[in-house]
Amino acid sequence: MEGSLVISIGSLIATVVIGFVANILVSKHHKASGLIDAFNMLKTPEHRKNRLELYKAYHDYEENNDNDTDFLNRDEFQEIRADLDVIGILVKSRNIDKKQFLHEFGPMVHMCWVCSKPLIEHERERRKFKYFMENFEWLSDEAEKYWKRKHVPLSTVGYDPYEG
Repeated sequence: MEGSLVISIGSLIATVVIGFVANILVSKHHKASGLIDAFNMLKTPEHRKNRLELYKAYHDYEENNDNDTDFLNRDEFQEIRADLDVIGILVKSRNIDKKQFLHEFGPMVHMCWVCSKPLIEHERERRKFKYFMENFEWLSDEAEKYWKRKHVPLSTVGYDPYEG
């Protein structure tokens, strides 16, 4: 009787350990897959072109210091911020590895946030909804924190939109 009890307990422990390890492996695979999907989306020529256009339009907007409705309403800029808001949700919910994502894309996310902030503030005011694009904002804040811990404040990073 004692021997079968020890075997049963041993089997139970082995099952729990195997289940725990399998869960960790599946989670890591899921996060890596999410990171690859984000990488594939953000590295497309169209996404890069749109980010370059956002960067240029933002700097023109800042120089003219006006409410350029063309800048505020361009579809390709809406797609950038929507994509980064969704990625923010996926990182926040741990479907994408946060550290790896921020290391690879943090400076680009932050620059897109800086350039999109007037657009998002305009939209928050228009919709009377302060939570609009909050996951994109959160992702940018997390990028700032990540790089600040590495003693690299993103405000000092020279982001090249042609490369990002």
